[in-house]
Order: sequence, then structure tokens, then C-alpha cells
Amino acid sequence: MIDNLLNSPFFVSLIQILFAAVSLVVAVILYPFGLLIEQTIPALDGALLSIAELLTYIQTYSGWAVNALAIPAVVITMIVGLYTFTVMSTLGVWSVKLLIRWKNAII
Repeated sequence: MIDNLLNSPFFVSLIQILFAAVSLVVAVILYPFGLLIEQTIPALDGALLSIAELLTYIQTYSGWAVNALAIPAVVITMIVGLYTFTVMSTLGVWSVKLLIRWKNAII
């Protein structure tokens, strides 16, 4: 019963609409900050673009380095997984603390 409900086209469309709405709200909220960075701190904008270019360059040639060092794919997967978990858990805890502070400030 629940499987049919979760896999129904209506439910899938509803979830997609909710994600699109949240994404749109976040984009609208963050747009002024992007403009602020571009206009008032152009060096920071250039630095952020340089970081993106560096990561693209690293991604292009990292496969050769991994093959040359003979690092197993399992090790790389574990390192990336650990890093992702660490960053996301820290961000999650920080977000919950921020929400609690906002709630306390409103009430």
C-alpha cells in the first residue's frame, strides 16, 4: 500500500515540485549576496573562479596520479566518504544550532 503511494506519479510530482520550490527560494535568497560579491569584492569573485578552475584541472589529471600511485578505488572511496560525512555532519550540527538560535530569538 505504502509502496504504491510512494511510487505514484502524483507523489513523485509533488516531491519534484517541492524540491523545485525550495531551490527557487534559496536561489532568490542568495542572489543578492552573489551580486554583492561580484560588485564590491571583485577579487573574491576572481578567487572563487580560480578555485573552480583549479578543481577542474585537478579532476582532469587526478586519474593519472591515482594510477601512478596504485591507490585502490576502495581506499579513495573511503577517504571521500569520510570527508563527505565529516563536512556534512559539521554543517548539519551548525545548521541545527543556528535554527535553535533563530527560534529562541523569535520567541
